[in-house]
Amino acid sequence: MKILVLSHSAVHERQQLFYKNLTHLGAQVLVIGPTQWKNLRMQNQEFSGYGQFGFNTIFEGDLRKFRIQGYKEMAANFKPDIIYCQQEWWCEQTEQLFHEWKTCDGLKQAKFVLFCWENLFKPQRAEERAILREADLVIGGNKLATEIVSEFVKKPALLLPQVGVSLGLFGPDIDVWHATGFASRKWDVLYVGREVPEKGIDLIRGVCNSLGAKLRVESIIPYSVMPIVYNSAKVFVSVPFKTKNWMEQSGSYTNLEAMACGLPVISSRSGAIPEYIGEVADLIDENNTQQLLMFLSRLIYNPQLCWERGVANREFVNKNYGNAVVGTKLLKAFSEL
Repeated sequence: MKILVLSHSAVHERQQLFYKNLTHLGAQVLVIGPTQWKNLRMQNQEFSGYGQFGFNTIFEGDLRKFRIQGYKEMAANFKPDIIYCQQEWWCEQTEQLFHEWKTCDGLKQAKFVLFCWENLFKPQRAEERAILREADLVIGGNKLATEIVSEFVKKPALLLPQVGVSLGLFGPDIDVWHATGFASRKWDVLYVGREVPEKGIDLIRGVCNSLGAKLRVESIIPYSVMPIVYNSAKVFVSVPFKTKNWMEQSGSYTNLEAMACGLPVISSRSGAIPEYIGEVADLIDENNTQQLLMFLSRLIYNPQLCWERGVANREFVNKNYGNAVVGTKLLKAFSEL
């Protein structure tokens, strides 16, 4: 099976590790993404069964206007069986790729699959509805995303994460992955992500200050270094809340990666987080200081409990969100088209 993947997020190493894993499951994969996206750069790579290439883009500061330029010839020469568009149905890039699928030799024979996260707004434009109606499969990264497109798609949308977690990269540091090890870790609390209000960073700082807990905040770090960062802390915390124009669309991949490293996780009942990790994480109501205070104080002073929760979390991610698990489900869905 030959899969063409196009996505602005293909520049991220998390995505690339997932796409490469698909080749271990028997697929041939060509990944098209931007040469640069924010602080990340796409490194062109090519080896047996896999290629990833960056191209210039039009962005204008608005993801709706995002388009990749100059990739059509490479995509057509690949002659994919599956075109996997990982851009929202409201993005101009999706419209462009949809039109190329309809008109371009080398792409016409493929099945068109669209992935979407959108969990707030419904399609308004005729072009958006046409894409959803004619796509061979739509995959939603959360339940609301699948419900929003349900009246437009020709077959029920599949609920599946965009990518999985690389369990080869993210894992516990065995030397300190035990109760005594948790007690000796340098940081009580870790937060990884954007330092913006809707991610709950102000609440985390306030509660850590009241507890006298040592907090580590990381916003921009090399992806390969993240496991070391996770293994430096006792507890991982991410407590976003919904705003007028944004709601958490996944279980938060930093939550999942922290779990894969064997950490206990505290998060919030916000957006898709409960459906991803509600079985194992401690979840607070949005902006609930007292609940965060209770969960944090219970964990940071109890290394045995940290370790027990970490073991359960690692097993949970291994069973449900490893790259091999998610990739196998994805390829099965593609093979049934």
